[in-house]
Amino acid sequence: ATAGTADGVGVSLAAAGLPGIDLDDCRDPATGALDGWAAEVVAALDTYAEVSPSGTGVKLLARATKPGPRCRAGDVEVYAAGRYFTVTGNRLADTPAAPQERTDAIARLYAEWFPAAGRTAPPVGRVPPEVGGTDAELLEVAFRARNGAKLRRLWDGDTSAYASGSEADLALCAMLGFYFPTPERLDAVFRQSALCRAKWDRDDYRARTLAKALDGRTEFYTPKPKRGAPPGGPEAEVAGGSGDDRPRIVVGTDEHRVNDAAADALAHVADVYQRGGNLVRVVQLRSDSPAGDAVRRPAGTPVVRDLCPATLRDRLTRAAGWVKIVRRRDGDEESPTHPPPWCVAAVHARGEWPRVPHLEAVLTHPVLLPDGSVLAARGFHAGSGLLLHTPADLALGVPDRPTGADVGTAREVLFDAVHDFPFETPAHRAAWVASLLTPLAWFAFDGPAPLFLIDANVRAAGKGLLADVVALTVQGARFPVMSYTQDREELRKRITALAAGGAHMVLLDNLAGAVGNDVLDAALTACHWEDRLLGVSRSYSGPLNVVWYATGNNCELRADTGRRTCHTRLETPDERPELRAGFRHPNLRAFVRANRGALLSAALTILRGWVVAGRPRAGLPAWGSFEGWSDVVRECVVWAGMPDPGETRQELLGRADRDARAMGDLLRALRKLDPDGRGKTTAEIVAAAKDAGGLRTAIEEIVGCVEGRKLGYKLRSFARRVFDGLFLDRAGDTSDGVRWAVFTASEFARRRPASPPSPPSPPAPGGDGGDGGDGSAARGSRLFDPDGGAPPH
Repeated sequence: ATAGTADGVGVSLAAAGLPGIDLDDCRDPATGALDGWAAEVVAALDTYAEVSPSGTGVKLLARATKPGPRCRAGDVEVYAAGRYFTVTGNRLADTPAAPQERTDAIARLYAEWFPAAGRTAPPVGRVPPEVGGTDAELLEVAFRARNGAKLRRLWDGDTSAYASGSEADLALCAMLGFYFPTPERLDAVFRQSALCRAKWDRDDYRARTLAKALDGRTEFYTPKPKRGAPPGGPEAEVAGGSGDDRPRIVVGTDEHRVNDAAADALAHVADVYQRGGNLVRVVQLRSDSPAGDAVRRPAGTPVVRDLCPATLRDRLTRAAGWVKIVRRRDGDEESPTHPPPWCVAAVHARGEWPRVPHLEAVLTHPVLLPDGSVLAARGFHAGSGLLLHTPADLALGVPDRPTGADVGTAREVLFDAVHDFPFETPAHRAAWVASLLTPLAWFAFDGPAPLFLIDANVRAAGKGLLADVVALTVQGARFPVMSYTQDREELRKRITALAAGGAHMVLLDNLAGAVGNDVLDAALTACHWEDRLLGVSRSYSGPLNVVWYATGNNCELRADTGRRTCHTRLETPDERPELRAGFRHPNLRAFVRANRGALLSAALTILRGWVVAGRPRAGLPAWGSFEGWSDVVRECVVWAGMPDPGETRQELLGRADRDARAMGDLLRALRKLDPDGRGKTTAEIVAAAKDAGGLRTAIEEIVGCVEGRKLGYKLRSFARRVFDGLFLDRAGDTSDGVRWAVFTASEFARRRPASPPSPPSPPAPGGDGGDGGDGSAARGSRLFDPDGGAPPH
């Protein structure tokens, strides 16, 4: 600790046989003065006592036997096992220098702090009032309270937010204790909940849980009077002195006030967020998506859904108490009412709700944050806008300061999981590791990440299984799968649905033929997506937090998709690879599911190790459009002792860029047709293609058909771009159109464009979708691309 390689010193209470007593918030750090009650405890025990690390508390150690199992009462904690105490050595003056034998003294204090279980009322000074009303009436009040959504989930048996059933039992009892403050009545009500099970009939467990739930409680529910309440002012009022602490909204003709109060009240509902200009909630799919859906998600996937008006009305009744003023002869009286339809519609259409939290993404895995820390705690994190739905039993072991040995071990853990895959080169294995680290590091860098393509030389080489290793490790379930289509409009709709639904990892499965168009290219470099939602009269304008994956055999990439791809290639000499045997992990998916915590920990250890090492740089070549990703994930992979994943991109471009090969063939054919460089119009080129088989084949390959208008659009999009040492340029204009000629790369500098090339125009609807080039999606959408100066995600 002195050398700075440890965070501090601690003592194991069980190993030392020393019960520890922790007094919280009892010391003035400026003066060192103790609160009266704490000074009495220190004097009564007369044993070793020191200032806590925070400076605001006191820790005491004594030689004794702990009298019972209970540990906490208000600001006092007593432990004998299952804990270690961090110690400072800053001993309080006038206390012994070593722990003393104090069994009897601790027994007396323990009896005061923890009265015997099963009593019929809390200790003196904390006597609860008699609460009238039936169980059902009080439960209805509880479900409408600010924590009502959380209470309802526990009441219905949802314990996913708790590490064990015992913790969930105690949490439910603690919330119900506000309304049912005696052990007898709290026991009777708990038995009506879905959490009640055989264990509850154990006298010791039941009495201990009830006592913990009621200990120290000083506030209890007091019913609100129904008559004589103030009629309400210009703002919504908060009910006081009762368990229903929801805002109270008085419905009146001043609709703006009512609407403002309703929008603000939504902040009290736990499962309401705003995203992309819409109110949303998060649901978990109960079953797999139907096979025919464009995007197929596995059961259990958390999905962001719009809050429809009917559901919003339900949430508004949870968020606030709605009343109207009834005029009577003996005085005005409040009468409960429903949220008015005009209010529901107005709140739903606002587009911005200042107090409702912004939801950035819903994740089922931990993430690395920009400051280098690992976010793993379940629940919503307002600072980042991330909602983590991680399993309660997910065990992680990520060192805070990983050593080189830790990182090496972590790398081998990942390599072991994919030991049997026939990666073409070590760089392709490094590309796979990068695909695993990217969703974990997504919120630690600005900008998008490339498409992670896994392809192979033959079917059944293991592409889908290798992709599943990524998905099962990161998100604990198989990929949501989106069918790829060349139809630009349909592809745009599917991407909009993905963005609005909060998808984080998506697989384009079994790609075939030429892949790539301007819509896909834009999605790969966009961090923000704006488009109209399918089937409704509203738009989505929000984050596109999608990491894209794809599988296929000998994929051909067109447009700019090739340069936006990080490639993992499998090469096997087996004619029937599905017949292979002798694998290290015969059932790999089961192995990954069983070892998800270890694999996740390994990936996070590599990322955290790179951060702790000072985020070193290896001087890698730039990767345009993906600089943020390259500066974090790519650098981390190389720092961890693996090849540069970027090596696979150049090889992929050389053999998979269909447009580049086709344009090379076309330029050679055009140069043969026009060796003097005088130029040909598209009409002349099309006419010549009827008699020149090579030229016709080249045009069909690049355009899809021999048609002058589409050919002209394609030629404009590739003007002055070099292919195989040749480039296309305008040779002049005629009344029949532009004349195009082919020149060698050596002439490039000497030929300056006489005038800017005409901007390409998209083909008419019904085209093959591959003739774009303007970097935007189809009509009606607006994409923000970092290439064009978009703000980072």
